[in-house]
Amino acid sequence: MMKMKMKTVLVIINCIILAIGNCGGPLMTRLYFRNGGKRIWFSSFLQTSGCPIILLPLLFSFLTRHRKQEQEDTKTTLFLIKPPLFLTSVVFGLLIGFDNYLYAYGLAYLPVSTSSLIISSQLAFTALFAFFMVKQRFTPFTINAVVLLTLGAGSLALHADGDKLPKETRKEYIVGFAMTVAAAVLYAFVLPLVELTYKKASQRISYTLVLEMQLVLCVVATCFCLVGMLADGDFKELRGEAREFKLGGSKYYCVVVAFTAVIWQGFFLGSIGMIFCASSLVSGVLISALLPLTEVLAVLFFREKFQAEKGVSLFLSLWGFVSYFYGKIQSEKEKRTQEAQLSQLQVTEYLSLPPVMGNAITSGTLKKQKWHPDKLKEEDSATSRFQEINEAYQVLSDPFKREEYDKKRMRRIYEHNMELFDRYKELIFTCNGLGMKNFLCLIAKLAEAVAVASGIV
Repeated sequence: MMKMKMKTVLVIINCIILAIGNCGGPLMTRLYFRNGGKRIWFSSFLQTSGCPIILLPLLFSFLTRHRKQEQEDTKTTLFLIKPPLFLTSVVFGLLIGFDNYLYAYGLAYLPVSTSSLIISSQLAFTALFAFFMVKQRFTPFTINAVVLLTLGAGSLALHADGDKLPKETRKEYIVGFAMTVAAAVLYAFVLPLVELTYKKASQRISYTLVLEMQLVLCVVATCFCLVGMLADGDFKELRGEAREFKLGGSKYYCVVVAFTAVIWQGFFLGSIGMIFCASSLVSGVLISALLPLTEVLAVLFFREKFQAEKGVSLFLSLWGFVSYFYGKIQSEKEKRTQEAQLSQLQVTEYLSLPPVMGNAITSGTLKKQKWHPDKLKEEDSATSRFQEINEAYQVLSDPFKREEYDKKRMRRIYEHNMELFDRYKELIFTCNGLGMKNFLCLIAKLAEAVAVASGIV
């Protein structure tokens, strides 16, 4: 119960800081460009340069761990992150640094409302990458949302001339549009990649470890943009740019620079935190969900035009968002029903029974789920298959044995049961969020299905 409450608190905190960063970040960046700012690498640098803020929660976490481990008379490590995750975070940092540049380039030539609508297509790409990388399951509602959000972003390409900023050429608008789309695709790729890293990590992923990874990521991204600033000669131009800034030099440093860095850090912390608390797709959906608020703020503060194309795009984006969440609600209902049914099974007793005695329990479920393993080859005995797959999935559920088991025996078992593994691949993926007891229930169902397929019952 305590862990559930803590997770709920983390979800709420991450939602709030994601909302602030997602809505405020683009507005602050656009404020910089509207009032005389011209340095794209500098704007990219600001998006992750607020990373020292992360040291505050990390310090609190360290002191808490130190106090607890002092009572247990054990040594407290300063950082939890290990070399594999550190190197992975460095790679993420390089990707984010490049993504920052693409996004800043787009905002230099596009209104915030247009840029935000394009970024909403990120959900479509996130869903696509999540499907291949973390086996995110698609439903008709998810597919509908992806299509609608893609169409919403695509509709903005129509009548681009009416959306150009003053003194902006058509070529600059098109390049800005393309850069923003590229930024959306790249960040959509990074989100499920981070989720995949969490799942494949050899060490336990805690929120403190997530913050440490975020710190490394942002430091590397900031250094990447710093190199770009040096190459582009930004440092020579910043002092003159501050003097010529329309809002004044003091606001240039205090408001634009400081606030932009802090607000953008909220976006990155919130998005990575939501991946930890939920999934990359949920993080992408929340980013898209904040689109209407960003649109309204851009129109209010910057008096941006809101043509018919933007209205259509906003409608399609909202429709896609509602479709996704409706499907999510339906999926959660089905999941709770499934968990309730599985929790009624006596796992230990069921696994000890011969397969034929368990058939009465699982056959109805097998038919309902439309698993039809009736055309399988019978090269091995049914008993051997039952034992091998049952043992394989029990061991695979233990992360400490998984790597060793893969090297020694998984290849042989996979080759013997390749057709069975392919048929039950979807069943394997449903195990992710069910917990150990329900996981064993699904093993029992799988073993029973193997017995049915092999002709023992």
